[in-house]
This record gives sequence, structure tokens and C-alpha cells, in this order.
Amino acid sequence: MLKIALTGGIGAGKSYVASLFEIMSVPVFYADDEAKKLYDRGDVKALVKRHFGEAVYQNDVLDKTKLTQAVFSNPDNLTLINNIIHPRLMEDFDCWAVAQRSPVVILESAIIFEANLARFFDLVLTVHAPLEKRLHRLKNRNPDWTNADINQRVASQLDQECKVKMADLVVWNGEEGGREIVYLMR
Repeated sequence: MLKIALTGGIGAGKSYVASLFEIMSVPVFYADDEAKKLYDRGDVKALVKRHFGEAVYQNDVLDKTKLTQAVFSNPDNLTLINNIIHPRLMEDFDCWAVAQRSPVVILESAIIFEANLARFFDLVLTVHAPLEKRLHRLKNRNPDWTNADINQRVASQLDQECKVKMADLVVWNGEEGGREIVYLMR
């Protein structure tokens, strides 16, 4: 089985490219969606409460706003939450991948390189788009986010150019000649 990591900066169009693979019947594991489910597990709740305080859970439900503020305000907190979530997420991915019975599976995640997950994959595919295009997409997709919110999230990820250099293959998802265009590079 070929395991592909699909990555790129926030707003680059990873989900769009993932949907193209799904159209071709390639199973896609959406890491962000699956990671959110982990916060309901007892072992994860206990660790998150221990490190971030009881207040991050209200009535036993994660208060995403409080956790997000804690995580993105301090790089050490981002590392801490990643150390809680990523090992469990990769275990879930491996179980999911085997169950797919497909010759190719994809894990979609913005932080493959930041979380040192590339080593678990046969191929890393990075979706690349110009920063202006990414910011425009983020503003449209998240109208309640301030410019500071957007900049904080962009800054928490590895520079897009670094991701492109580290990738095995690159998908350009931007604009040329005034038209939206997607194509494979490298």
C-alpha cells in the first residue's frame, strides 16, 4: 500500500485537491476532522485538562476557543498539544488505512513537516498557492476570523516555500492569466 501525505499551508487548497483524489476513488483520511474526535477520548481529555486546565472542557465538551487561544498564543503549547494528539492520530490512520484495502491511501494535514510526520509516508505531496490567494480564501471561508487570527495561524505553520522544497511532488493551486488552475509540478 502506498501511503501519501497531502499537505500545504492553511488556505492552499488541500481539501480541494483531496476531493479530486476521492473522485478517483482514492481514500482520504482528513487529519483535522479525525483529530477533533480524539478530544472526546478519556485519555486525551485527561491529558488536555492536566496541561491546559479544567476550563478547556465545559460540561465535558471541549471549549475549542479556549484551547485555540492557549495553543496559538504559545509555541510550547502547540508542541504539547501535538505531542498528545499526533501519536494517537497516526495509530488511528494506520488502522483506517488497513481497513481501506486500497493500493493507495492519503492523509490530508497542514502540518506534516511541522509535526515530523513525513517519515510515516512513502510520498509527500504539497499543495502550493500564493499567500495573497491563501489569505483571500481564509477570509472568505472564516468571516469571523480577524486579520490577527489569520496571521497567527499562518505564522504557526512552516513557511510555504519550505514545504515546497521538502515535498516529493507539488500541486500548484492558484491563478494564472486570471483563471483558477491546478496542476502537478516537480
